[in-house]
Parts: sequence; structure tokens; C-alpha cells
Amino acid sequence: MQTPGPWSTTVTRTHRWKTNIVPTILHRPRIALKTAHISGNRPSISIQAGQFPQSGSIIHAHYGRFLDVATSANDPFYTLSELFSFCASAETQFLNMIEQKISIEMENFARGDNCRMTEEGVHGLTLSNLIYNRSILDQHVVRLKDCVAFVEGSGAMKWPKASEERQKAKATSTSQALLADFQYLLGKATTLAQTCERGMGIASNNAMVAESRTAIDHAKRMSKLTLLAFFFVPASFTTSLFGMNFEQFGTGKLSIWAWIVVLVTTYAVALIMLYVDMVKLWKNLLAARRDQR
Repeated sequence: MQTPGPWSTTVTRTHRWKTNIVPTILHRPRIALKTAHISGNRPSISIQAGQFPQSGSIIHAHYGRFLDVATSANDPFYTLSELFSFCASAETQFLNMIEQKISIEMENFARGDNCRMTEEGVHGLTLSNLIYNRSILDQHVVRLKDCVAFVEGSGAMKWPKASEERQKAKATSTSQALLADFQYLLGKATTLAQTCERGMGIASNNAMVAESRTAIDHAKRMSKLTLLAFFFVPASFTTSLFGMNFEQFGTGKLSIWAWIVVLVTTYAVALIMLYVDMVKLWKNLLAARRDQR
């Protein structure tokens, strides 16, 4: 009979959204040499209707086949070692999945897809994803630290230990192997969290660069408007001052040359003020460079 699992094609789905469940792959060293432990009829496994078949739901069917019975009777932590192994395997697959997702988000930086412009400003899509992944990794780092501390103490000081040398050696080697696994997972989770942190910094910097470019574009447009205002404001001021009261138009006694003289004088004053502002700006820039040197 085929054991039902996440790899089955007739997985019952009870939610509106699409849920994908993958099996937890367990590595058994020298499994081909341990056929005596896995021989025999498999126990029947029944999955209730409406439930997803998962690797965790069939642990009881195979638990303890690779444990030494005598050592398990004298060392409770050794008895629980397969649960820790299952947890480490599941954590490895989870971190591999997170690593792949972080790699995809980091690749978005190279393609320039990490930001999008809306009316509200720059929103970093990748930044939001990295923040979410970082929060998940922080939770897993805390749990892995607890697991490392628990494995280092082999459960608790008051737990009974195996006294026979062979059993003691087997329990110690199992504990050391689990400790090495969880320390590796803790290091990997910490590294991935640091990668998210660096990616968040890059995304923030890219968002700031995008805002700076937008500000520069606005400044260029404003400079064009300022240039237009330089030509039109003095002309509008002088025409509103004199109106149509010119001898040439037959509506006044002033000559149109008076308006031209005033207009040229106004332009000259505006140019002088603009020149003074530019001189002050260049002086400030030169002073700032001297201070930096």
C-alpha cells in the first residue's frame, strides 16, 4: 500500500487559496545497510477527511526503528533524538526556501524592479518582502537558540543518563550530531537575517536615490519656469505700470521709448540680483571645499 503524503495527487484541499505542502526529507546515513530495521509490514496509516497528509502526521508509524532499544530505556534524550532530527530536517528545508526567496528579491536590485512610483511616492516592493522575511528569520533564530541550549544540556541535568559505556557513547555521539546540526542551522538563519538586513539597506538607499532623481527632475522643471519668469515678470510689471498710455497708440502723452528704457533698466536690475546670488553660491561652494580639505 502506498503511504499517503504531500506528494500524492489526490490531496484534499479545504481552503479557498492554493496551499502547497511538501514532504520533509529525512537523511539516514547508510540506510542501505539497515534493512533489518525497516523490514516487515508497514502499519496502516489513515488520514481523516479534510486533513492534509503531512510528514509530521506519520512520524509515529516509523519512530524508533533506528534507535537502540537498550540506550533508549536508559537515556530519555536519546529517545527523543529522532524528533530533533525531524525538526532539523524541516528547518533545513524551510531555510533553503527562504534563501531562494531572498536570492530572488536580491536579483530584483540588479534589474531595477525594487521600486515603483505612485502618487504617494516611492514604495519598495522588495523592501517589504525583505522586512517580512527578516521578521520570520528572527523568530526562527530565537527558536534555534533555544534548541541549541536544550541539546547542549541533553534535555536537563536531572534527566537519567546511560551508564554503560557503549550506550553512553551512542547517546553522546547522537547528542553531538544534533548539536552540530542545530548550530549549523542557527548560523545559516543568522546569515540569512544579515542578508535581509543588507538588502533592506540597499532597498532604502535605492528608494532615496529614486526620490533624489525625482527631486532633480522637479528642480529642472522649476529652473525652466524661473527662466521664463525672468523674461515675462519684468515685462508684465512694466506693461501694467504704463498700460496703453503711449503717444504712438494715441491714448496718452508718453513716448513708447520711456517704457523701453524702464524695461531695460528692470532687466538690468534683475540680472545684477541674479549675478549676486550666483556669486554667493559659488563662494559658499568654494568655502565648503576648502573646509573639507
